Amino acid sequence: MTKLTKEQHALFRKECDRLQVVLGLQGWKIYHAVKKLSGVYATTHSDALAKVATLELNAQWEDYPNNPPSAANIRGLALHEMLHVFLADLTGLAHSRFLDAGEIDEAEHRIVRTLEKLLKI
Repeated sequence: MTKLTKEQHALFRKECDRLQVVLGLQGWKIYHAVKKLSGVYATTHSDALAKVATLELNAQWEDYPNNPPSAANIRGLALHEMLHVFLADLTGLAHSRFLDAGEIDEAEHRIVRTLEKLLKI
């Protein structure tokens, strides 16, 4: 594990702020936190009705030879998490329709990964 630097945290937040505008999410209040997470680089918690989201960045980065905490990878992670906010209205509605949550999450991740490829910045 590698502890992320303050500069890397700042890059994540700056990129999230930029993407908030790009994705038209200015009506959302987005909070950022850095904490130790298990098995993920980051996670997003959102309340679509209140238009509030918290993006949690893992304080540590697992060392993979082909996935270092480079600026490009941190920007890509910011894109991934902001796309979850972008889809929060849709997923919130889907969750309220008594569908299987696992299927909804799986479909959401397929959309997020597709949008990541299309919006590579």
